[in-house]
Amino acid sequence: YGNPGEPPLIALSCNREGATAEFQITRFVEADAEASALMAMIGNGHMARMPVEAEWNDRVWLWQGRYAADNPDLDVLSGPRQVELTIPGAGSVILNPSQRPGQLLDQCRRQRDPVPEIDPQSDLQPE
Repeated sequence: YGNPGEPPLIALSCNREGATAEFQITRFVEADAEASALMAMIGNGHMARMPVEAEWNDRVWLWQGRYAADNPDLDVLSGPRQVELTIPGAGSVILNPSQRPGQLLDQCRRQRDPVPEIDPQSDLQPE
């Protein structure tokens, strides 16, 4: 999220590590090294306060939160209305009304189901 031709303000992503999916929120504002804060989100009939940490991205410290995709606090993103996101010292960002954050969250939640383990030898047994 951001204004065309300018640096981004917020990034939402879904990451899969092994059998679990996590939803990631990055606020592109420089943070103090190794700082922690609570991010407030209000929208779509929900309110949430979620922890964020200053993460080093090889250039600067940025605010970032990683959450289990099925975390009910993320429901603040699932709806057509605007969402206001605030981090102390990093200001507020308003995500315009859109279905896209909710669609990304739904897709991420569908990925949370474990991937079945496959024995690499199972198809290679001699007959």
